[in-house]
Amino acid sequence: MMQNIEGREKLKKLLYFHNPWWIDHRIPDSLKLTYRRPVLKKLLEHFKLDRAILIKGPRRTGKTTLLYQIIDELITKREIPAQNIIYLSCDDPELKLLTNSSSDSRINLSDILDVYEQLREKTIIELKPNEKIYLFLDEIHFWEGWQFEIKKYFDKKYPLKFILSGSSASLIKRGSESLMGRTIEELILPFSFYEFLSCQLKDKRLNKIILNLQKNFILSNLLKGVTGLFSGSTSPIDQLIPYQNKIKILFAEYL
Repeated sequence: MMQNIEGREKLKKLLYFHNPWWIDHRIPDSLKLTYRRPVLKKLLEHFKLDRAILIKGPRRTGKTTLLYQIIDELITKREIPAQNIIYLSCDDPELKLLTNSSSDSRINLSDILDVYEQLREKTIIELKPNEKIYLFLDEIHFWEGWQFEIKKYFDKKYPLKFILSGSSASLIKRGSESLMGRTIEELILPFSFYEFLSCQLKDKRLNKIILNLQKNFILSNLLKGVTGLFSGSTSPIDQLIPYQNKIKILFAEYL
């Protein structure tokens, strides 16, 4: 339990640093990006369930960006008050020291919520009916004993919605076993070539063409060699001819 004033001040600064939307009521464009992966829609559907959402997968697969995009959707589309959304990156060096310290300066989830309530000047139990606090904990495996922190509040039916991400398969597996029946998991893999093209080119017409081809399993030929793809005269493929040079260059980058 964190007891010293210095530790609480550090936590306040971390909360303000990681949650700029408390001030601006919007997500900085540099964080959310414009391209939306198809899995984003699926993740948003999970919010209907009374479970913690656990997003797992290798590092550098876009998990953090997905978290920011979810936050953006909550604020702009679902009109969730920005102050009801807490994000913390558990691999932040300062937060790692606070969550894994063996001294009195070690913090737990109740410390975070306590400082949050002080900043907001309102306790969580004072929330309106059906109102929740959305707690995003990125790279959760860096927090020693994270699963017990989550379980404590989940079992007490606190008005908290947990959205977690993690990259360490073994640590995430051990943690999720303690939360059996309390989580819904989604595995995030590296971009498919279709996603890579859509993200890089930002061409709505091309995206529509490729999506139609993908549905017909024609896009799979791209993975066998882009050069051969344009040698035929199949009508759907012909639509890609104006883009073939760009696609070849991006395919080389993708590999």
